[in-house]
Amino acid sequence: MPRRNLLAREMETYGLERLQGQGLDFGVHSRVETGLETVIGDQKLHMKNLTFKIEGMRCSGCAGTIQALLRGSAGVRKASADFDSREARVLYDPAAISEDQLAAAIEKAGFRVTDRRTSS
Repeated sequence: MPRRNLLAREMETYGLERLQGQGLDFGVHSRVETGLETVIGDQKLHMKNLTFKIEGMRCSGCAGTIQALLRGSAGVRKASADFDSREARVLYDPAAISEDQLAAAIEKAGFRVTDRRTSS
């Protein structure tokens, strides 16, 4: 089992404080993903998935630009863009950034968001 999955399972079973007491150093910036929740220190962030349908992508370079813009946005944990499907997918913290702000970042670069789907 990959170490990250094992650690996430142990955190769910024993709790962060008990694991820290066992000599595991999580530090201030340590992150452990548990489904769509990320634990940083003793704080849980509830992440959401968002898929944008985008017009104006002309090549894979455009997809790379969109991906870089999204990844550089505060609150974004993961982002990918695909030229073939004309979509971008984002895993983000809605407490740090809104759907509208993410869409605005894409549109500011000259692309057009035509649809969006959210899942939590």
